[in-house]
Amino acid sequence: MSQSHKDDRERMRERLEDPGLLDRAVIVSTGAASNGEHRSTRLAVPVGGSRRAGELTLANWEEALTALIRLDERPGFPNLRKAHPLGPPDHSQTVRWGSPGPERDPFERGRSFGYTEAGAAAYAEECLTAS
Repeated sequence: MSQSHKDDRERMRERLEDPGLLDRAVIVSTGAASNGEHRSTRLAVPVGGSRRAGELTLANWEEALTALIRLDERPGFPNLRKAHPLGPPDHSQTVRWGSPGPERDPFERGRSFGYTEAGAAAYAEECLTAS
């Protein structure tokens, strides 16, 4: 298990109202080292209970396509889609699933991800510092 996978799992366990969703999470490999081995992974958590939506922001179109293929037709990942029109292949890309959530309010978006009040506040803080 990669360190990024462990970090994703711990962060989600702290934020989710229902950490049991992690039992059905899907590991998405991202990036490749020169020897062909994967450098890191991301954790895609399915919808369920208060979690109505989810998303992963990935480094580029290739990683987003990998996530779309990995999550396609899996239970818990309905309405799987690319968040925005395709941009340059080397720009970050977001993959979403579940209900469309509020775009402009990061706290409410965190709540649509099934985060606790504290988890949604932490997510909103991350969004504000990233912009």
